[in-house]
Amino acid sequence: MRTPVRHPALRGRRRSAVAALVLGLSLGLGAYVAHADDDDHEQALAALRSGEIVSLREMLGEVERRFIGQVLQVELEKQREGGRHFWIYEIKLIDPNGNVSKLEFDAKTKEVLKMKGQARRRGSEQ
Repeated sequence: MRTPVRHPALRGRRRSAVAALVLGLSLGLGAYVAHADDDDHEQALAALRSGEIVSLREMLGEVERRFIGQVLQVELEKQREGGRHFWIYEIKLIDPNGNVSKLEFDAKTKEVLKMKGQARRRGSEQ
């Protein structure tokens, strides 16, 4: 399930239900969840309440602490591997030089699972 939520600078793009719900829950903004699908609401809310995922606010705070750049897009995806499922936050960042990177995080542990592009970590000399 792909669920994009775009940065406010990209207004006019469609916000998807699960990520919009997580954003709404984490920031307390009902407007973000007004048009989300009921099934996606239930999945995201259940995942958040059961501890399967951290809030979007917490995930974005972690990204800000660890990486240089501005968030452009966030997607929350449910992955299946073997007999288990888990959630992934996919986050696109743009750095001060205009380079875009895509990061994938375990939505529960905040562990970086994959990096595409030239994402710069804070405190590194890249």
